[in-house]
Amino acid sequence: MKNLFGNSRNEENTSTQREGRTMVHLEEFNKLREDLEINNRSLKDALLKTEGEKHKVIFEKKKLEEELQKLKEEKEKMLLEKEQEVKKLEESLKQNIQNWTNVK
Repeated sequence: MKNLFGNSRNEENTSTQREGRTMVHLEEFNKLREDLEINNRSLKDALLKTEGEKHKVIFEKKKLEEELQKLKEEKEKMLLEKEQEVKKLEESLKQNIQNWTNVK
């Protein structure tokens, strides 16, 4: 009888030990899951921030490209105006030379 009760106690102890190990593993699993969820949230936040920065850069780039285009157009316009002024001055100079030559 002693042997039967001893075996029964051993089985209970083994069962209790298994439950204890299972609880430890479950706690470790829950801790790992919690850490992963925190890391996942951090990664999502970082991704959102990066996407936001990306859109800011794209917007700023577009704005600078538009400004550059306007400056190029203004430069072209000014260059054309200067060319027209030079042509007028050349014509005026030719006219003056002709007038001066006719006077002699």
